[in-house]
Amino acid sequence: MQRFLILFLLTTACLGAQGQQLDPNDYIYPLRELKQRLYSANFGEIRPGHFHAGVDIKTDAEEGKPVVAAADGYVSRVVLQAGGYGRAVYLTLRNGTTVVYGHLRRFRDDIERHVRRERYERRSNGVNLWFGPGTWPVKQGDVVAYSGDSGSSGGPHLHYEIRDTETQRLYNPVREGIIRPRDEYPPRIVRLHYVEVDTVQGVPVRSVPESYAVVREAEGRYRLTREEPVGAGRKGYFVVEASDRRNGVGNTFGLWRLALSADGKPLFADEILIVQRGAADGRSRQRHRLENAGRRQNARASDSDRDIEQRRFLFLGRIFERHRPFRKFRSLAEILSVGKIVHLDHRSEERRVGKEC
Repeated sequence: MQRFLILFLLTTACLGAQGQQLDPNDYIYPLRELKQRLYSANFGEIRPGHFHAGVDIKTDAEEGKPVVAAADGYVSRVVLQAGGYGRAVYLTLRNGTTVVYGHLRRFRDDIERHVRRERYERRSNGVNLWFGPGTWPVKQGDVVAYSGDSGSSGGPHLHYEIRDTETQRLYNPVREGIIRPRDEYPPRIVRLHYVEVDTVQGVPVRSVPESYAVVREAEGRYRLTREEPVGAGRKGYFVVEASDRRNGVGNTFGLWRLALSADGKPLFADEILIVQRGAADGRSRQRHRLENAGRRQNARASDSDRDIEQRRFLFLGRIFERHRPFRKFRSLAEILSVGKIVHLDHRSEERRVGKEC
């Protein structure tokens, strides 16, 4: 029977993290006075030591855009720090979620005055203030702050994230349909990497990755540029390096889900899930869900916010793990025949199955 292996690279809203699905109608857009709605970073992208916990919204390369409450609730936390989110506002909403606005230029006037008093009283440049429902209530659309470039930011933008208030689990705003970027471009495979793994006296070790350039031959079909066989040992894994683009911007975006199937049977899936731990001090744990002969959870990372220019994402999966002598693969198709990649299919947020790459 002929085998077809399909790799799904997704950056838009489909097949996201499990859990309660949010109603997009509960939220309005968090920014006003924008010339156009464009984005510079995706949920789950790699950052130094952590994963990006929200989406970054462009602000026309300007500061001072009004930031409004996405829904009814109250200001539950205000943070001012040199790094991280810089000036940030946390809104606890009546619908059970908390939204975070980061890299602000300033808070609205009454909150700004309160923060200033607290800084003088504490003799501290940075503050981390918490409030109850009766201190700063807000209605949907109320201005709470103004966009900026504070903290660990690479340019004017608004960092926007949505959390479950009770568990601090983060939602992907794009998958939930709350943020809907225009995206007509499918992801692209850039390179393929191979890493050999072994143990030395019980200690896991790995080889230096071997990297292979990939070119697209046709719609959704790729091949290696090299003619020589690809060597692989008895135990190792392949890494897919891929990137994505969107309409109207030159930014490169990371992917938040990858899936591999053969003849319609799922073999492997890697999806970004981020769970906050210890909301008061900003610590968090990142969790990968792997679906490969059952579900496993692993990997940890912190969750402060720092921008980097590189938006590519390395998806790392043990989809090649055979106990056998060293062998050589003479083509990308031969690699795929033992559980790798060959075909990309793009899925849009409106359609379960969309156009091919």
